[in-house]
Amino acid sequence: METSVYQHLQRCINDFKQLPKVTTETTIFSIGSRGYYENPTTDILAFFCDPSGEHKLGALVLSALLESLSLPELKTQLSNAPAREVVTQTNSRIDLLLESDDWVMVIENKIYHEQNNPFDSYEAYVQQGIFRDKAPIFVVLSPTGDLPDGYPQWQGLSYPTFIEKLKARLAEHFISQPLSKWTVLLRDFLLHLENILMDSKHLQANTDFILNNYQELKDIAQLKNQVFIQLEADIKQHLAAVFEQPIHSKPIKTWSKDNDAIRFALSQWLERDANNESDIVLFMDNQSTSGMAINFYLYFTTEEQKETALNVLAQHPCRYLGVEADSYVCFTFNTITSTDLDHLKSEVEDKLKLLQELDTLIRQ
Repeated sequence: METSVYQHLQRCINDFKQLPKVTTETTIFSIGSRGYYENPTTDILAFFCDPSGEHKLGALVLSALLESLSLPELKTQLSNAPAREVVTQTNSRIDLLLESDDWVMVIENKIYHEQNNPFDSYEAYVQQGIFRDKAPIFVVLSPTGDLPDGYPQWQGLSYPTFIEKLKARLAEHFISQPLSKWTVLLRDFLLHLENILMDSKHLQANTDFILNNYQELKDIAQLKNQVFIQLEADIKQHLAAVFEQPIHSKPIKTWSKDNDAIRFALSQWLERDANNESDIVLFMDNQSTSGMAINFYLYFTTEEQKETALNVLAQHPCRYLGVEADSYVCFTFNTITSTDLDHLKSEVEDKLKLLQELDTLIRQ
């Protein structure tokens, strides 16, 4: 591959490393499968917007909402409890309706969905119905605070703005009032909303990266497959010359954490015993210095064979992983210090020789 192509792929990899990493704290609202849906989020918002609600937080949330809309002068008292899924004359549904003595607020909560709601129907319901003598306030609450096109009466309120105002008021409440389960839940709800916004931001960044680098990513995946095919062939050829017998090898596509891996074994083991699938596995390991490690699997049929193998391997720089399938002692070696091809051949050869020696020893 030409140097310029490698440089291009390296730039793509560098861009990938710059993508924002998702580090969110789990909340009680994100545990369930419906955690990020608009309906439960609006239900919780409605509960806390009620100054007379069971939460006993008064108008804390409603005051933050009005302040976010630059309407701090409005009364923070509601004449009725917040209403959800209010049906209009055209059978449309308003997400959340707040009603005071002299104002009425329609809130459309848009976490992910596009703003394609029947806003005309919402306006008509408030202006022509039982609320016509009250000042109407139309709000779209969304991650960006964007306004719907062609509806000048509507205000856009972004979640970051609302969260900022609400967090400030909640901090004051924590200082002046005793701790309660509702303040803890409200704090968790705010964290839940911040997680939603963060996920949305990361989704856009990841989408841009994938679509803008799609061909380069395909090239990288193809190059990776070619490298492992050639790596398997080169090591297999080397082992066959060293051991002077056929070598069984097989790429593994379902290794731990989807890392690439290749199995190597001597053909003589299966020829002598069809149950003997002793082998070593060269695999990618992001916890090792070189990014690669070797696992070692030795077949045994008696406890005496097992103990002999454990005693011998205790003298080598490896870590015992346990017994697999009731018949294989498993060890891992982190002795690979570089990705140099000759070094990899030597490491695989050494571990396969050790496996051969142990196999011969325990079956004497």
